[in-house]
Amino acid sequence: MQITQEKRAITIADGFALRIVAAERMGLSPAYVDIAKLQLSGTKIHPMLGAAMEREARAINARLSFNNQVDVGNKIVSELVEEYGLTE
Repeated sequence: MQITQEKRAITIADGFALRIVAAERMGLSPAYVDIAKLQLSGTKIHPMLGAAMEREARAINARLSFNNQVDVGNKIVSELVEEYGLTE
């Protein structure tokens, strides 16, 4: 018997978390990976941690843009959306 996971809509904080986890999978060693994974699993996190994730996600965006790796990051984010049962 297959267990179906109910999907949930992506929040702004999920968007930050997706970028952080994608960067980790790309080998970039971002900060707040554990917090990002908690966010993606549906755990409510403190707003200050959300703000910290936002700063990290913005830094990741800048780094990927500078290194022309945005397409790679976007592909990984799409995979993570499926993996965590999120909808856009």
